[in-house]
Amino acid sequence: GGAALHEENYAPLHQNGVIFWLRRDLDKLERDGRPLSRAGNLNAMYEMREKRYLRFADYIIDNNRALEDTVEDIRKVIL
Repeated sequence: GGAALHEENYAPLHQNGVIFWLRRDLDKLERDGRPLSRAGNLNAMYEMREKRYLRFADYIIDNNRALEDTVEDIRKVIL
């Protein structure tokens, strides 16, 4: 989301928890009901945000697989 676009959010977010980036291929993202993805170019938005997401994320989880696999990856980190 947009929280990573604002550097002032970095410290409070990391102070209060672990940050996961659920990384998913753009062509697999749901677009219905998402105003930013409908209004603009997702590729341009991704390119603009990727460096920030990398900076903010404590863990990057591949979210291109089955939901159960994604959940298991997160579970391994937090347990």
